[in-house]
Amino acid sequence: CSAPVRSSTAATGSAHALGLSIALARNGDRVSGELVYSLSSTSRTAQSGAYTPSFAATHVLSLGVGARVLPSTTIRFAASLNSGVPSSIYSDQMEWTPYTPTSGNGDVAGSPQHVVGSLDGTRLPPYLRFDLGIRRQWRINLFGVDASVAGSAAITNVLGRSNTFGLTMQEGNALRPLLLPARSFTLGLEWRH
Repeated sequence: CSAPVRSSTAATGSAHALGLSIALARNGDRVSGELVYSLSSTSRTAQSGAYTPSFAATHVLSLGVGARVLPSTTIRFAASLNSGVPSSIYSDQMEWTPYTPTSGNGDVAGSPQHVVGSLDGTRLPPYLRFDLGIRRQWRINLFGVDASVAGSAAITNVLGRSNTFGLTMQEGNALRPLLLPARSFTLGLEWRH
């Protein structure tokens, strides 16, 4: 199969998956958090070909911690790490503009049709991301109605690491990574009554 999507008759196949996850969690008045590690192995077979689907990272480690520093203020920290994510290499021309909150959009131009080598036969570099945020809540009474207002600010991918989610092959057999946003900043405002 030279393309990621078949245009001829459908083929039957089978899938096999094994996995293990370990989670540690703590829920406290001031500090709460969770640490999760997953190990998995997934394969798919169709006709005479076998491959590992692109969503199946071999190792996944995630950490989330929230700390209440004041009665109405919480600081949050999250970390994500995975490795062993399979990917296909596409030889088609593709343009990728990642989504950013400041512009409010992202875009992919081009259509992946031709796979270089085997389907999902390449491993992407490890994915690593750290996020940091703060949330503050105020209780107010407006015209006799009790309500709460919360403001939040967060930095996604604090270290600005350029994580890869795909690969294309350019002229001269040079691999070009498709990168996720390096760093983004978001603000939020929430009203409840």
